[in-house]
Amino acid sequence: MATEKQVVRSGAPDSIFIELNQLPTKESHHCKFDDCYKSRRGYEDFCREHKSIGKIISGKIAREAAIAKIASRDKTNQVTEVDFNKSQPGKSLSKKRSFWVDLYIYALLELSLALIIIVATIFIAVLS
Repeated sequence: MATEKQVVRSGAPDSIFIELNQLPTKESHHCKFDDCYKSRRGYEDFCREHKSIGKIISGKIAREAAIAKIASRDKTNQVTEVDFNKSQPGKSLSKKRSFWVDLYIYALLELSLALIIIVATIFIAVLS
């Protein structure tokens, strides 16, 4: 049992000696980091500097944990390719045409429609 600045030995070996109040106590408004005596901010336990260091460290720990979790899910580390033609045997996937092919088809349709109109007007003019 110990009281203020007195050491009372009861049942402990003589080689163990603990002096009370040997560690300097910090006031409650100081940062809880070991050698920091800056004032705390808000309801936090640390000053701004040590609070930001703590956030950086916790972010690194969280990032490493996420990377480890992803690595544990994917044991193969290989890229898998999916062939849509084999996965859907009943459906046929049409290939997309290029812009120039679509433009050529559209131009041919316009030309043929114009020729039909011209031939029809000539035929009506001849009959009348």
